[in-house]
Amino acid sequence: GHATYYGAGGAGVHGACSQDFVYPGYVTVAMNTAQYNGGLVCGACVRACITKPSGRECYNAIVDNECPSCANNDLDFGLAGTGIYPVNWTYIQCPYRSSLLISTQGSNGYYGKIKVQGSGALTGLTARGITATSTHDGFWVVNDGSGNLGCGSSVTASFTYG
Repeated sequence: GHATYYGAGGAGVHGACSQDFVYPGYVTVAMNTAQYNGGLVCGACVRACITKPSGRECYNAIVDNECPSCANNDLDFGLAGTGIYPVNWTYIQCPYRSSLLISTQGSNGYYGKIKVQGSGALTGLTARGITATSTHDGFWVVNDGSGNLGCGSSVTASFTYG
């Protein structure tokens, strides 16, 4: 694939993933639409090496955005830079955290929009035993017709490697 740059910055809170967490020492990357997979890759970690005329630059990164103009295996880096360079990358295990960052957006007893960060990419989420569906912005949505989501809800999350 190819590496491009979309500018310096920490967490891409305005990126497609609504990600506001980046592991210390990690950079952010955007993935092409197919590999972005509707937001399922949000929060995944990768190890990427860019080959430039001056030598190789390797980074650990967290996926925080979508790059619609990128081709398969391209990465758009949240770093200051210019040019297009060859890149090789692979998914890696995200660093271990003793606690996860869990937030909600526009939620109530009937509807929950839940974000789990600091774990890698999620593969599934349930709240009060109800299976949530993933959204394009890296959240998971659950609907409860009984209105009991806010009553001592337990949340179970499943993660994938990276």
